[in-house]
Amino acid sequence: MADKAPPGWIYNETVRMFATPGDPPFEDEAELRAHWGRAWGTDNDVGRIRSVLMHRPGPEMAVVDPGKRIEAIGSFGDLESGWYFQSDSVPPLSEMQAQHDALVAALKSHGVAIEYVDGDPGQRLKSCYTRDPLIMVKGGARRTHHAGGCHQSHARCTCQPRHQMDGTALCEDAT
Repeated sequence: MADKAPPGWIYNETVRMFATPGDPPFEDEAELRAHWGRAWGTDNDVGRIRSVLMHRPGPEMAVVDPGKRIEAIGSFGDLESGWYFQSDSVPPLSEMQAQHDALVAALKSHGVAIEYVDGDPGQRLKSCYTRDPLIMVKGGARRTHHAGGCHQSHARCTCQPRHQMDGTALCEDAT
């Protein structure tokens, strides 16, 4: 098989064969409770939502300039400062906040805990995203790395020490 293996196959199979399991494993419930106060993470995409990482739209939205429509792609943006906003129109911040608050209220009414991440009021509109920079796994979250530009500040805002103390265990970076 090694003769016809795709690039990286030999390395990946070698690492898999000689892998050293964590001791204790990252998802060990006793370890999670000892260091984070409770067990975190998920091992499937189906089931009851217990907690959600969210960001309430705020001052970072001020960078969106409705006058900077890029018709060719149907978005708003500024290549020089590195922001973009994908939409047909720019909704008022108060409307975005009202929709966010309604979603939070609906989640809380079902017993879901909300963990908040702060945004970056500077030029990095996308720094407040909570989906892209983390992958939830059994035992916590894996932080991903993004290419430069507007996505570079994801990890800084999403993986703030405040959130580590609130409970979400973070593993090593995923590349």
